[in-house]
Amino acid sequence: MKNIALMIFLLAVTHVFAQSEYNWQWDWEFDKSQYQPIQYSPTTQVNKITFTRTSKKGKVKMYQKLYNENGNLTSYSEVLDEQHIQPIIEYKYDENDLITQSKSYKKGKLKYTIEKKRLEKGKPTEVKKTNSKGKVVTLSTWEYNSSNCVVNSTRYKNEKLYRTWEYEYHSDCDKSKSVVKNKSGKVLKIWTYDCKEEGQQLEKRKKETQVCKWDESTKDYLIKVNQSFDEKGRVYKTVSKYTLSDTLIVEYLKYNSNDELVVKRTYDKDYRKPLVQESYKKGEVRYTTIYTYENGNLVSNTQSFKGKYRHKSTYKYEENRLVERKFYNKKNEVVNSVKLAYS
Repeated sequence: MKNIALMIFLLAVTHVFAQSEYNWQWDWEFDKSQYQPIQYSPTTQVNKITFTRTSKKGKVKMYQKLYNENGNLTSYSEVLDEQHIQPIIEYKYDENDLITQSKSYKKGKLKYTIEKKRLEKGKPTEVKKTNSKGKVVTLSTWEYNSSNCVVNSTRYKNEKLYRTWEYEYHSDCDKSKSVVKNKSGKVLKIWTYDCKEEGQQLEKRKKETQVCKWDESTKDYLIKVNQSFDEKGRVYKTVSKYTLSDTLIVEYLKYNSNDELVVKRTYDKDYRKPLVQESYKKGEVRYTTIYTYENGNLVSNTQSFKGKYRHKSTYKYEENRLVERKFYNKKNEVVNSVKLAYS
């Protein structure tokens, strides 16, 4: 649990403080509801799942998740006792199963509300966040061209303009440039997409990141490469490998500015089914996580650090439903367990 929480936090920090090309908003509560008390989405129709979490010292906490007829999570709550349930987050959906409203609570009291408006095809046109008193905290808007590709976006904080994003295209949705400006219209960052091949000579440009994308292929695989060249001359690269016959993911590689491998993931032809994840530093493997499946279900994931066992989780199923997850420490002791009951 601590590792999952840390991962979510680091992702949040990355998106909050990085100068992003997109007007993208981190919804901490939504992600928390997906990962807590454990990360699990039922594959068959259920109305309610009750999670009973027991710590190594015997402390018990109970949580409850409710789902609608389409399998969408509608609420996540803590069960205090038989008569009292304390909400953590609640969701509403449109006819396309996309979230239109989420309400987040702290100790049972409303903390904030997020409302989303979309085009018919699901793309957002407005996202508004209000506090418990109904005051608008942030407001984001998007506008699209005739090809349904975003041409501009705005972000307001406390009803004052904060950022604007502008997008240009070679044709249709083939992006050529992205520009982000501050509230005064000053350019903060530019991304350009004129580079189409490996090895193309690029020059450092102030406030500009140049992005190169190209495809390669072998007898069995399609390989997509995304490489960026920032204003300081640093190069970052990701390489994604797909099956050539049906373009299903099998491998993902990430390299740093020194062209050193930093992350490697392999998949069982599905992003939701990783097989092995490795992180590297100076060419050496540091963390390794191995995922094991039976009948399509995850039954264990084991993490090691520099080749030494660190911790693992095991998963038990009945009638193709997860009924228990156990988390073990480096001494192979059960630190906590979570049992699931369905209704």
